[in-house]
Amino acid sequence: MGGLLGDFIPLAVGIAISPVPIIAVIMMLTSKGALRNAVLFATGWVLAMVVTCTAAILLFGEAATSAQKGTGLATDILQLVFGTLLLAMGTYRLRQRHKGVAPKQPRLLRSIENIKPAGAIGFGLAMIVVNPKNLMLLLSALMQIGKSQPSTATAVICVAIFICIASVGVLIPLFIYAVFRKKAMAILGSWNTWLAAHSSTVTMYLFLLLGVFLLVKGIVGLAS
Repeated sequence: MGGLLGDFIPLAVGIAISPVPIIAVIMMLTSKGALRNAVLFATGWVLAMVVTCTAAILLFGEAATSAQKGTGLATDILQLVFGTLLLAMGTYRLRQRHKGVAPKQPRLLRSIENIKPAGAIGFGLAMIVVNPKNLMLLLSALMQIGKSQPSTATAVICVAIFICIASVGVLIPLFIYAVFRKKAMAILGSWNTWLAAHSSTVTMYLFLLLGVFLLVKGIVGLAS
């Protein structure tokens, strides 16, 4: 299981440190609705991963068991495709940066201050199932787990570990808000300022590093 953890933990970390969801949670905690909307956002975030992972296990688990070689080949090809896409996205951002093009704030963040409860949970869902990077990383992790042909118990444990790690980024601001109430606004405010200034750079390097990671995994898998 140790080797399997090494296959998907970097992907979970890649989701966890995505700047936009963290900024969204912080903005919710410092706006109207505060804790309620932030909790609903985190709920939607986790729910999206739970539903996606459960569906993948139910729909593809039996097929993967009966066709291990084909599943492994599909996983390796998928890693190559996703790795190439992430590298292309990272390279595009790098070129835009060298041209001096200022990054644009995601549209969804512009309406955070007045977001309704239903919008908050929907935003959390969208950050997984609509966000290309997060969805590619989630599917890659599921394919890696399926490729190893684990028992049902092992698969559930792996998925639970993945979801916990991938959710750290959106849960830490909630923890700080709940525990350090008096200092929370100052702490979260400084985080928000830093992330707003560097989110484009962080995202660019995430694309590049994770793209290389998936490409290497796919090449090694096809060569073995």
